[in-house]
Amino acid sequence: MKRCHPFFISCNMANTFEILFEHKPLTWGLRGDTDLWDDLKEALAGIPLPDTPEEMKIILYNKFEALIGEPPLKGKNMLVSRYPRMRMSGGVVCSNYWIDKGFPILIERYEKVLENETSLQLPLGLSQEGILLLAMLSFKQISSWDGGMYKIYEWQSGTAKFSLVYDRGYFDGNICPTFNKYSLPLIWLIRFILNNLTFYEVELKQANLYNTLTPDSYVQLLYTYYPLIKSTIENFSETDHERLEAFMRG
Repeated sequence: MKRCHPFFISCNMANTFEILFEHKPLTWGLRGDTDLWDDLKEALAGIPLPDTPEEMKIILYNKFEALIGEPPLKGKNMLVSRYPRMRMSGGVVCSNYWIDKGFPILIERYEKVLENETSLQLPLGLSQEGILLLAMLSFKQISSWDGGMYKIYEWQSGTAKFSLVYDRGYFDGNICPTFNKYSLPLIWLIRFILNNLTFYEVELKQANLYNTLTPDSYVQLLYTYYPLIKSTIENFSETDHERLEAFMRG
């Protein structure tokens, strides 16, 4: 099975509001808030992100008023007739939720995108959604090194270091516990954790790849399986590393 070049996406594309709405919050105020989230996402689609958090706040408050008919006010709930009225609080939007949580979540995500945009070099093929997923896992970029046909990009959290290594057209994704020397190949680590030698094999075959993915695909795997990865590498020992090597040899 041969490796093929990943599909590259320009990192200089104008950032738009969609990236901030990709992942919904886990909790809401009232049932109408999730409908308003969808409306805001649709209404702001394709609009470039502003230059400052202050502008961001003004845009969000103005769009809220345009969609609901009045601005958010502390202590005020608003019934929106076009929203489903199922169950208690159906169709009702909670101003307190948006003032205290909804808008702050969006502004925080905006600031993380802005921070990454103006700092270290990013790998080609890592989209703004990938950057946001890393930020949501508390991974912060700490280095980038460009050696021409060989490049290294690193992010670190309190538990681990995640790296994307570019080598002559292909990317490898690795995870390394912060307290020891082992750099573990991400796909093989997940296979080891799941005790499944064929994990992700079908997807790799369909993409005509061999244990190499695009940067976004590595980040999505890291995000999806991070609770399991984190609990495993927090106590990763010399014996565990030997077991992983034996597992990789089949």
